[in-house]
Amino acid sequence: MNVFVSVVLFIVLVLVFLNAQEQFQQGRDLEIYEIDYENKYALHRILKKRQPVLFQMKGVVVPDSHHLHVLSLDKYAQKYGKERVFLSNLGDPSTIQQPVPLKFNKALDLLKNDTESTYLSHRNHRFVADTTLARYLFTMEEYVSPSFTIHKRNDFVFGTPGAVTPLCYHEHQCTYLYVAQGQITLKMTPIKNRVCQAGQEDRTKGDGFVYAPHNPLWTPGYDDAPLLEFPVPQGWVLYVPPFWWFSYRLDKDFNTLVAQYDYMTLMNLTLRARTWTQGILSNKPREEEDEESPRTMHPMQPPVVGVQQHQPMQQHQPMQQHQPVQQQEEEDAATNQTTQ
Repeated sequence: MNVFVSVVLFIVLVLVFLNAQEQFQQGRDLEIYEIDYENKYALHRILKKRQPVLFQMKGVVVPDSHHLHVLSLDKYAQKYGKERVFLSNLGDPSTIQQPVPLKFNKALDLLKNDTESTYLSHRNHRFVADTTLARYLFTMEEYVSPSFTIHKRNDFVFGTPGAVTPLCYHEHQCTYLYVAQGQITLKMTPIKNRVCQAGQEDRTKGDGFVYAPHNPLWTPGYDDAPLLEFPVPQGWVLYVPPFWWFSYRLDKDFNTLVAQYDYMTLMNLTLRARTWTQGILSNKPREEEDEESPRTMHPMQPPVVGVQQHQPMQQHQPMQQHQPVQQQEEEDAATNQTTQ
């Protein structure tokens, strides 16, 4: 009996070790794979290479997915205009990684009046969960989700044409970008190619993503790191491997819509529990503050440094407060001289 238990325990440990090895495997080649989708199991055999994979769901009828292809943000706002989405002003660094909650219909008004590719709406997990988007997005899960998934989350990204997403990499088991409408242009590079100084990464969001303090990939003439740059048209799905820096730009027109799928497995969550726990604990008070008293859009405006801080000092006139004292002293001095 002891021998049987030892053999079973040895097999379990070997399986755990092999799965743990897979979690830390990193793709390092500047190559993107384009495949024909067959089934979920064939897909995940290719994903083990940890390279970007581009594919289209040809021959697969995904229920309710056609709603995403004809989704109009204006019509959707008529039904869910009071639901909150999160909006970032790319000209204000304080809102890029910490978007501002805003009602959906007001966010669309800002996007329509934006002519400088300034606004991007992302991290809309709650918006997806509270609307019919949850049903539209979840129908594709049975075709792409990994085995032993214990946590999944969907995002819905839109913005003004030319807006770019923050530069980041993820530590999930799988992350997919599905272009429901329009087209995006994506730039990627493995984590071995440093795009920011070591120690500057932001891990405090608790969402499984690690963010760079700035995004130099779209700077004209950037050549500090080799990049993969390619378009992803409507109806295509991109697998973003873990430990790859990536950022994408919204092309085409106002109705460019991107659905994001994030999946965590048991082994994936166990090995990264410490990092995610630290991020969740550091981000929890900020989330509670947003729920109790949502911020207004005034933080979206670029701050004017110096003027607002010194303006109260210009209103302060301390000499007026001492003027009566000086008059009293002069009168006392005159009285003393008269007395003498």
